[in-house]
Amino acid sequence: MSGTTKILFSAFDIGGGNAILPVINKISKIKGFKMLCVIGGPSKEIFKREKIKFINGDELKDGDLTKIIKDFDPSLFVGGTSLIGITIDRKLLLLSKKQKIKTICVLDFWINYRRRFSDKDGDFKYLPDMICVMDKRAKMEMIREGFDGKAIKVTGNPYFDDFSKIQSSPCSVVPSKL
Repeated sequence: MSGTTKILFSAFDIGGGNAILPVINKISKIKGFKMLCVIGGPSKEIFKREKIKFINGDELKDGDLTKIIKDFDPSLFVGGTSLIGITIDRKLLLLSKKQKIKTICVLDFWINYRRRFSDKDGDFKYLPDMICVMDKRAKMEMIREGFDGKAIKVTGNPYFDDFSKIQSSPCSVVPSKL
């Protein structure tokens, strides 16, 4: 498949799954891309509901993940962020970096910046090449916490770019006079 860009996606926490799902949906409509999703934890329910094919990352060992990366041979890793533990998105981020694959994480909320990218000792162990954030506020707060501003790109939150989801939410039945 020459000329095809291969992207490996992963998420564990719900916020991370919600943040990367719209990206997956948009890219799936563009020719020249091949995607593979390795999803774990609560994000699996989002992907099941949206009928997005994925590999269940909760059942994989490190050797399995290494084989997936070797066989798929992605040029880019895109992940959500997780707060606690050594989650599937964190494992794949580290393995991708080890293989010199470009890495991007999409931030989903304005809190716990350092925890999302650090190990238990507070070291930036899970820092990707680029972090996509919701707005300038998030970027400035992250810089104040010691992140390199050059690696932070303001892109908005892809989940909120699709207002059709919001229109169909339970909140849409609340009278507009409130």
